Amino acid sequence: MTEIVISNEFKDNTILQDVHSGDAFEEFLQSKKATATKRGLSDMGAYNLRATTCDILNHCNPHNAPQNHETTHLVVGYVQSGKTMSFTGVLAMARDNGYRVAIILTGITTNLQSQTANRLEQDLDFDTEIDRYSFIGNPSDNDTSSVVKALRLSDKPLLIIPILKHRKYIDNVTKIFSHEKVKQVLGKETVLIIDDEADQASLNSFGYKNSKKTDGEDEQSAIYAAILRMRSKMPGNSYIQYTATPQANILITTMDLLSPKSHTLLIPGEDYIGGKKIFGLEKEDWTYGTNLIVEIPEKEVYHKKVKPLKQMPESLRQALMLHVWAVILVIKWYKRPGIKQLTMMVHPTDIIEGNKLFAKWITNEVNLWSESLDKNEWHEDRVILQEKFRVLLPEALKLYPEEGRPTFDDVKNYLPDVINDCKIYRITGDSEDDSNNIRWNSHRMNVLIGAQMLNRGFTVEKLTTTYMPRYTTSITNADTIEQRCRFFGYKKDYIESCRIYLPKDSIRDYTDYVKHEEELRSLLASCSSLKEYEHRVMLSPKLRPTRLNVLPKQMVKVKLTKWTKYERMSGMKMVIENRNVVETFVNRHLGEAHEFSLTRYNSIKYPNGEIKKHALMEIGVMDIIPMLTDYTAGCYDDIVTKSMTIRYLQYLDTMGLGTVNVIFMSHNQIRNRKLLDEKEGTWRVETFQGRSNINENDDYCGDTNLVDADHITLQIHHIGLQGLPVADAPNGKTYVLAFHFPEKLQAQYNANVTNKYNITE
Repeated sequence: MTEIVISNEFKDNTILQDVHSGDAFEEFLQSKKATATKRGLSDMGAYNLRATTCDILNHCNPHNAPQNHETTHLVVGYVQSGKTMSFTGVLAMARDNGYRVAIILTGITTNLQSQTANRLEQDLDFDTEIDRYSFIGNPSDNDTSSVVKALRLSDKPLLIIPILKHRKYIDNVTKIFSHEKVKQVLGKETVLIIDDEADQASLNSFGYKNSKKTDGEDEQSAIYAAILRMRSKMPGNSYIQYTATPQANILITTMDLLSPKSHTLLIPGEDYIGGKKIFGLEKEDWTYGTNLIVEIPEKEVYHKKVKPLKQMPESLRQALMLHVWAVILVIKWYKRPGIKQLTMMVHPTDIIEGNKLFAKWITNEVNLWSESLDKNEWHEDRVILQEKFRVLLPEALKLYPEEGRPTFDDVKNYLPDVINDCKIYRITGDSEDDSNNIRWNSHRMNVLIGAQMLNRGFTVEKLTTTYMPRYTTSITNADTIEQRCRFFGYKKDYIESCRIYLPKDSIRDYTDYVKHEEELRSLLASCSSLKEYEHRVMLSPKLRPTRLNVLPKQMVKVKLTKWTKYERMSGMKMVIENRNVVETFVNRHLGEAHEFSLTRYNSIKYPNGEIKKHALMEIGVMDIIPMLTDYTAGCYDDIVTKSMTIRYLQYLDTMGLGTVNVIFMSHNQIRNRKLLDEKEGTWRVETFQGRSNINENDDYCGDTNLVDADHITLQIHHIGLQGLPVADAPNGKTYVLAFHFPEKLQAQYNANVTNKYNITE
């Protein structure tokens, strides 16, 4: 027996068990490794898959621990980056570690359920591995005896149950596992539940509504309620959430039973081509920059009401022609091994009639090309069409090495073969849907047209050309637009021919999202648990994190701009502690600071001498964070704001914008301030007290205007508190912090915060 014990670099204090990699996993892994004739996992890729699989199972209850509390673990990957391979690996390793039952929630559509079931059957080789795995898909009450028999087998196979993510099928499983015979034969075994695309449909769509209630029972959406019922019948179950867009899972209320407590980040393979590469955010070892992206002209962007196009857009025609060239170049000319077909995906709208319109345009165009190329070589129709293809050939070849490029005469004779070998599928979920009839390798050129059915989880084989002219009139959900990215995961085997057609606004939104995704993953990677991460998400103001109905009203949504001041205090202990915290920071940096410079703030007019009031220093945000972390906030609102500010500074650092202009007001001289709003040992001071100063000219611009449009400004005010009791008066010196966030660096903060917070902690 093969057994590999992993030295797990991902371990943290939420680990529930140690696991090993045995025969089942290692044989699955070997089947996925690259060979001389097959692309696959490199040695490093295999190591990463083994390590992340172990980490996932480390956070699950052992197979024989039904007395444990059920647990929920979040697994975050990239779109099209191997999530299915990961949970297939989890199943294989679960078999090595004694688990008997794994339930897979495969998606909300039958095509996804079939796709996942077929993939599992192929990758785990159910036909020959009958001693390791049993398989029952979408079981009903009539399958109870089959479950019992599978659990009685002496080989102790892992029973894999893939089901549609629908109340009916989930409730069927619940009924089966509520049956006395099943409970008896299952005994003291726990169940693994793997939820693919766990942010879709599984979460409670009444989250926001329930968070506003003060009494009465919470409402539950159908699938969410069914999942809770199922889990309640499986003591000690482990619920593993897979998603590439974890915003909703992170931000739902932490009291929710589906709120994860731990997480694993999947590591994509070395050949993975995702958002960082496509949108030009990864420069190293990337040849093509943003040359894969083609902007759809504004007049050709489609919206069913705002922009209902009347004829086939020229950019769509160009994309279709480039896809023909892609098939010719990759399959016919360069003869890339193992590639028998290439697919184009057209994603115009979520309305069936709109998809039918695009399907009609494309079908008519391909038929017209076929007829034209069937005419005499010198016929006008044929000559004109060939000329259009000839003009586009340089664009089709621009990313290929110059040496070996074909001329038009070299490849023009392939045009009829490819165009006549084109199959057009409409994937729309209605009665005319073709999703169950796709035969990828039956034609060299495939074109898929659809929207929702082509979004989440659907794998488009050998996707090469994407045309997505969708026009939105409102703020977009970040996780929704990400799940449309079937083009993430484009393959290096034919990357030179890949193209993505998007409107200008979509290019902007995707660029913003990729920055957010990388920042989120960076922070998740630095945290050992989601408790440490504190359920926070930073986004561009142009994006919402997810659909709002699943989020509690306690979710903070703030655009950090203009002034944030920490003026409220909750007693002398806080006054003294903050004085010590900031004084340490000031003493470390003030000696290096220079006089306040007019060049930084050239929009502000000062009388002679005024610029010498303060000292200025540019400091990295990562040097500010420790001081701000130790600084005590004096009320709940300030606690939340401080948390937001720290998160924001971390975000800017990952964006390469990590400096703050720190102004030591009055060169750290004490400024007296009266106590305001005194109440039960707490009070507030007013940091900015107007433009005038008794010691200066009346035309001083005022502290509030000492800001920079290109940088965050932190003003540190050394304050003398007036009006304290006699006993406290000698200690009445402290510091107040005031942050200014310029509009230019605006970002939106989203967080799930609790209702109560002990400010004395």
